[in-house]
Amino acid sequence: MNENFQNLLGYRNHLIVGLLVLLVSTSVYNYQRIKFYKRYIRKRNLEFRRLRESVKFYKNLPNLNIIDDSQVLENDSLNDRQKEIVLQMLKGFTNAEIAEKLFIAETTVKYHIKNIYKIYDVKNRSQLYKKFAVKPESVSK
Repeated sequence: MNENFQNLLGYRNHLIVGLLVLLVSTSVYNYQRIKFYKRYIRKRNLEFRRLRESVKFYKNLPNLNIIDDSQVLENDSLNDRQKEIVLQMLKGFTNAEIAEKLFIAETTVKYHIKNIYKIYDVKNRSQLYKKFAVKPESVSK
C-alpha cells in the first residue's frame, strides 16, 4: 500500500509541475501577444494621425490643379487606346498599372506614351499633366 501511495504522490507531483509549466507558458504567450498588439495599435494610430494631417494639409491648399478630361476626349489626333492611356496617366497610374488595367503589355503602353508625347509636344508626364491642368477658379461649379 505504501508503494502505491508513493506512486500516486509522484504522479500528483508530475501533474502539478506540468500544470505549472502550462500556466507559465500560457502567461508568457499572452504577455507577448499583448505586447505585439500594443505595438500594432500604436503604429496604426501613428499612421492614422499622419493621414489625418495630410488630409488637412491637402484640403487647405488654395491652388489645386484639376485635370480637364474633356480636352483629352475631344482630341481627334489620338486614337481610343491613346485616350485611355492619357486619362490613366493623368490619374497618376504607372506604366505597369496602366498595362494591367487595360490588359496590354507594358511595352505597348510605353510605345503609346512615346506617340502621345509626340502628339502633345511634351517630354515627360509632368509636362503632360501641366498641359491639362486647370485652375480651380476657371472650373464651373
